[in-house]
Amino acid sequence: MKKAPKWGKRHFMELNWIGDELFVSDTARNILEKANITGIDFCPVKNKNGMEYFEGIHQLVIPNLAKNGFVPERTSIRKITNCPRCGQTKYVTDGIGMLAFRKECFHDAPDVVKSSECFGADHYITRIILVRQKVYRTILENKLERSLVFEPILLL
Repeated sequence: MKKAPKWGKRHFMELNWIGDELFVSDTARNILEKANITGIDFCPVKNKNGMEYFEGIHQLVIPNLAKNGFVPERTSIRKITNCPRCGQTKYVTDGIGMLAFRKECFHDAPDVVKSSECFGADHYITRIILVRQKVYRTILENKLERSLVFEPILLL
């Protein structure tokens, strides 16, 4: 980053080209830590030269992946592609309907995980950040939801 963000009423942000990495304000970090949200950690953010740390911004680290459990035949998948370099399967959705996952892929999972499966179109690829109701409620109750988009998933 070139400079620390001016948070205003926002408490979460992402970089345009990296959809599954979030950055949070001091306020959001403190609230998430007090709520004992599992599956997350925080690390400091350096400037683009890597020479100094920014005040008031933290990278939200989500180290855990859910077990494979995405059910593509239950959702509107426009296209399935494979990366020619790494072979990773990528799902391109049409944005209609809920994504479906098997319940067992979340058994013993922490409160926040990333999907094992990758999604995106063209050169953009991301894992979906999946959160339990506890996380969703904590964010809403503390009015941290500005700039976030939550979409329900279907559990099978």
